Amino acid sequence: MRSGSLAFVLAAAHALAPSFDSFLSRSTGSWRGVGYSWSPTESDGLMPLGVTPGHITPPDHVSCVVSEVMRSCGGAVQGVRENLQGGGEVYLNRQSEGFSFFSSGSYALAPASLGDSVASDFGGLGLSVCLSHCDGQRRRLLVALVGPELVTCDVAIEALESDPQLPDAAQALLGGRLQMVVDANAWEGGASTQCISGAPPGGAGPWLNARTQWASSKIAVASGAPLLPNAAIEGNTFLPGGCFVSVRDDRGEEGGRLRVEVGSCAADAAEVKSLAHEWGEGGLLQLVEYRTTVAEESL
Repeated sequence: MRSGSLAFVLAAAHALAPSFDSFLSRSTGSWRGVGYSWSPTESDGLMPLGVTPGHITPPDHVSCVVSEVMRSCGGAVQGVRENLQGGGEVYLNRQSEGFSFFSSGSYALAPASLGDSVASDFGGLGLSVCLSHCDGQRRRLLVALVGPELVTCDVAIEALESDPQLPDAAQALLGGRLQMVVDANAWEGGASTQCISGAPPGGAGPWLNARTQWASSKIAVASGAPLLPNAAIEGNTFLPGGCFVSVRDDRGEEGGRLRVEVGSCAADAAEVKSLAHEWGEGGLLQLVEYRTTVAEESL
């Protein structure tokens, strides 16, 4: 069944709610790495990418401390707080609609309705995504769109401070090597994708974290099959450090949706991860999809 087919479902989807305790154990701590900001337009002080469109600020050291936040009326952990280098702070409350966390330590914060997004009055959309890889490294991306266009993206490639060495991708950026991965195929022998997807009850209606229906499926990927979005298709943006953002907007069609996918190809971990959000009728969030692809022999 594998030959001649790019992918097939190995196991039927089954209910699987991500573990908050596991998320906490893998996300909290002191992180350090390298960060930059991407822009599609040229400006003073920005470095052109050359291979792909866009410019970035000179890569520099970044750090972030992630700590647990306790519920004010009791001892339970309500969420996590990110204290960023330079004084910025982000609070991620597990009850906030549009906040999704995963057992691996990955997470996303996105509006449950496009009308709730910052700058929504002129078609703006912002979302934050953190992709944690199996080697303990992670990528944090803060994405901003106007309409279907990506207008800016802040990227951080990090490891825990206890790790004596920065990720190879971070070291390359510090050395002035703006390496990008725009094409990758499944390993010889094939690969496997674990997909965890969440949707509102019945697949429609307002997004309520407490009622999100989660399902998990395992998909086999044939040897040589593409693992990244097609670089030639408009809406796919590739960023230094193996990151990418893919935007598809077909809301003008019947049943159309806005889909924003943020991903990372981590050579150190031999792993590709992505986190996608889809907003449908009325601008309501209708799907969160988290994918992890690794070589079959490493499973």
